[in-house]
This record gives sequence, C-alpha cells and structure tokens, in this order.
Amino acid sequence: MFLASLLRRIAFSYYDYKAYNFNIEKTDFVVIHIPDQIGDAMAIFPVIRALELHKIKHLLIVTSTINLEVF
Repeated sequence: MFLASLLRRIAFSYYDYKAYNFNIEKTDFVVIHIPDQIGDAMAIFPVIRALELHKIKHLLIVTSTINLEVF
C-alpha cells in the first residue's frame, strides 16, 4: 500500500499547484476562476471573505452559468 501511495504521489506531483509566496498587502487585483460545480463555488466563499479583509480593490470572479444561484 505504501508503494502504491508513493507512486501515485510521484505521478501526480507534476500536476500539483505550486504555491507562490507574495505580499497580499501589495495586491490590487485578484481573479478567481471557479470550475463548473456548485460545490466549488460555495467552497470559495472563505477565500472571498479573506480577500475582503485585506481591502482588495478589484475582485473578478469567473464562473459558468451553473453557479448563477450562488452569486
């Protein structure tokens, strides 16, 4: 089981998101892309609230019409 887990981690590490450390205080414009699932749209609300606390000037949310009820 450990070997399968290790191989899976190695195989999918190519597609993993690499985090980039930056200063949020200097950020003026944020774009959030939400996939075509309603659960994904609802899960992004804590991120939106955190960005509001940092006084982001412009927040652009790109989503499909499936999430129309959420926003």
